[in-house]
Amino acid sequence: MYLMRGLCALALLCVATAAQAQGLRFEDGRWKLEVAGYHTVSASDSTHRGENYGTLTLEYEVPMFQRMTMGLRATPLFIYDEGGSAGKIYGAGGGLAFRYYLNGQTRSGLYGEAGSMLFWHNKEFTGSDGRLDFASMAGIGYRWEAGVQVSVRYEHISNGGLFKDNVNINAIGVAVAYTF
Repeated sequence: MYLMRGLCALALLCVATAAQAQGLRFEDGRWKLEVAGYHTVSASDSTHRGENYGTLTLEYEVPMFQRMTMGLRATPLFIYDEGGSAGKIYGAGGGLAFRYYLNGQTRSGLYGEAGSMLFWHNKEFTGSDGRLDFASMAGIGYRWEAGVQVSVRYEHISNGGLFKDNVNINAIGVAVAYTF
């Protein structure tokens, strides 16, 4: 929950600073289509350890500063496999991602990223009593000038205390994207 509040505060500060300093340059943005797969490594409920999930995301990445960008993310497909009789959970959501590129001229090469999204899903996770969750992530990646990106991420899923029962899920994942 504190991580979520911190990321939201950082996001608002970055957007406000960029808008004040030079304005967000939406015309200089680029689209990105991303596929990501994750494997859970820990959870507050032991039934969720070792499970897998994936996402499909469309993002519009906008320059904020020379080396920093903000991505407006829409995730129309979230699939989580709880395994066994629990089956699959499907969802959709949206959020923001921020990237810091070491090469600010082309915004390519090595970068660090952090972001968060809010998503709804068709049924509750085992051990949770809500269909609304937050997914916060941090990672490192590489973007080639041809537009292909690969990143390794840590992601945390939680309802942030919105509901009585809250299952916290932590996962490691890989995302592959194409920028156009």
